[in-house]
Amino acid sequence: MDANGEKKTPLQSETELLSEAERDELALARLGKKPVLKRRFNFLSILGFTCTILITWEAELIVFTLGLTK
Repeated sequence: MDANGEKKTPLQSETELLSEAERDELALARLGKKPVLKRRFNFLSILGFTCTILITWEAELIVFTLGLTK
C-alpha cells in the first residue's frame, strides 16, 4: 500500500525502483520499440534549445520584412 492507502500492483512497485532511463526503456519496450537516441538533457542543452526556438521567429520576421519592403 502507498501513503494514500491504495493497493499497488507489482508492476507499480517495480517501476518506482527503476531509474528514469530504465522506465523509458521499459515504456518503449511495451510499444515494441528500441531506444535509438540517448535522451540526456542538462541545463545547457535545454537553454540552447529554448534560445534557438525563441530566436527563430525573430529571424524570420527580419528576413521577411526586408524581402517584402523592397
